Amino acid sequence: RTVVAYDRHDRPVTAEQVGGAGAMAVLMRDALDPNLLQTLEGTPALVHAGPFANIAHGNASLVADLVGARGGDYLITEAGFG
Repeated sequence: RTVVAYDRHDRPVTAEQVGGAGAMAVLMRDALDPNLLQTLEGTPALVHAGPFANIAHGNASLVADLVGARGGDYLITEAGFG
């Protein structure tokens, strides 16, 4: 259940109630798959489901980390900007 708003009585309004649950599921289906990219140095990078819409390069996720850990001796994860 995804809460998308609250009504005047402070009750949660869900995506299903406003008819958006199906569309949200379709969008998220592909977002669950990591993208295999290549860095400027030619190194493979798995980028997956960044939390901020205004950051174009994306972010690593646990899914990408688990896939990447199986494919090499080292795994480096970018942990944010702070």
